[in-house]
Amino acid sequence: MSVKNNFTAVTPALTKADQSIEALVSGQKILEVIIKNALDGRATDIHIEPSAGEVRIRYRVDGILHSSLTLSATVLVSLLQALRQLVGLPPAKDLQPQAASYKLEYEGKIYNVLVYFLPMIEGEKVVLHLVSAYDQPQTLVELGFADYHLSQIEKKLTRGGLFLVTGKVNSGKTTTLYTLLNILNSEAVNITTLEEPIERYLSGVNQISLGSLHDSNLNEALQVALKQEPDILLLDTLDSVTAVELAGWVATFNKKVFSSLATSDVLSTVKRLLEMGLPTFLLTEALGLIISQRLVRKICPDCRVETTPAPGLLKIAKALVKSTPTGLIDPENLVFYRGAGCPHCSQTGYKGRMVLAEIFELNEPLKNYLIEGGELTAESLTKLDPEFIFLAVDGIIKASQGLTTLEEVIKNIS
Repeated sequence: MSVKNNFTAVTPALTKADQSIEALVSGQKILEVIIKNALDGRATDIHIEPSAGEVRIRYRVDGILHSSLTLSATVLVSLLQALRQLVGLPPAKDLQPQAASYKLEYEGKIYNVLVYFLPMIEGEKVVLHLVSAYDQPQTLVELGFADYHLSQIEKKLTRGGLFLVTGKVNSGKTTTLYTLLNILNSEAVNITTLEEPIERYLSGVNQISLGSLHDSNLNEALQVALKQEPDILLLDTLDSVTAVELAGWVATFNKKVFSSLATSDVLSTVKRLLEMGLPTFLLTEALGLIISQRLVRKICPDCRVETTPAPGLLKIAKALVKSTPTGLIDPENLVFYRGAGCPHCSQTGYKGRMVLAEIFELNEPLKNYLIEGGELTAESLTKLDPEFIFLAVDGIIKASQGLTTLEEVIKNIS
């Protein structure tokens, strides 16, 4: 329900300087309330959106945006002024896209707040992304990886190679990367990361903020980092041919190199790497794992009930799991669940999110196939690696276990 709140007060006549100070203080108080409500409500993002005559505040909880309150348009200037002061940006004269960050302490925890300003017709839209800065990364089990994927990951992490976590925007790639680094983190290894932004601080890891380096010094910083002989290297993202080739070559020297790509699945990731200029022989030599993932909402455990999905969805589910490796799921006896809604989940039926994944590694038949110029397709992958579990299948298995809904799976894999 949208709540009108003008945050106005009756005050004596003030000088322009006094009015400016009062506006800033008022903006700071409004901002404090907005952020407090977001953190109390488990929100990961805050959207401050100007429109005709008002400012809409929305929170993203479990990946879904919810309207929280509506403010008078008159408070927007003071709200943005307070926010710009917090992140160290001067007052906006010419509106332009900007990004900044600051640290926030709330109830004994430190948060990194990443702030993005974007000009709109009605003014500036601002999004605040809230990340707990010092929380230990979750385990792979807590993230939602299934047993059949856990053993695959743990086995591969004992060797060197290029480890890629891929997925759409906001699919939890950075969280998974931090979890993988945390598994390997010990006093016996030298871990270096090159990131922008640094969302979470990892004890014992040498984290370098790319935003603190000038463009002319980026390559130099990378070369110096390599001369410090890291056992494990994390590159924020492979966004250039140079980065892809470098990651590949470093991985061939028994180093573990972690990075991410904004690709939708394993097949598109392999295709993208080859299109970016990574030689096939280097891909087959360097690749450790590709983890392609999505985030889906989890059913609230306090109101979970068995349900019968719509016939169309049930038909899709049965078709998708027909080629599932033996023993994982019975296509003829699928049972699904939903959340009925209760006070624990604010009547949504969902609480928290989890990973759906598909994990790719190169066996000898696949290596030979690619070296000989074969194109990786769903058909060739299934033929050459019969144990491969596609993202959709992982989702349907988890839905049949009552962890998420079939509707949530189908929506996120399409």
